[in-house]
Amino acid sequence: MGDGGNMRTDLKDTRKVIHVESLLTMLFNGDIEQVKVEGVAPSDIMDIISSVDGGIDVNKDDMDLNGWQCDYWISFNHRGKRWSLYGGAWYGNATIEKHEDEED
Repeated sequence: MGDGGNMRTDLKDTRKVIHVESLLTMLFNGDIEQVKVEGVAPSDIMDIISSVDGGIDVNKDDMDLNGWQCDYWISFNHRGKRWSLYGGAWYGNATIEKHEDEED
């Protein structure tokens, strides 16, 4: 399962995309606490999230950026809960986890 319920992977091929999709399913099922991905553009991880679990609406227009550092964050709803996606476009990292305001 990784360290403390966290999962980490790089996106370099189709197998890894499938792996991230399965990690997201585990996250949404409550089996792990967060998913960390490396080597991915924000639009790519949003596309992957959108393809999981019958389709999740992640509106790219809702994404916030902090400018030159290329940090980004966006929240979305799924299965009656609010989730957060955030990361750095410059380094290609992303984290998906339950939104900080969401209770267990």
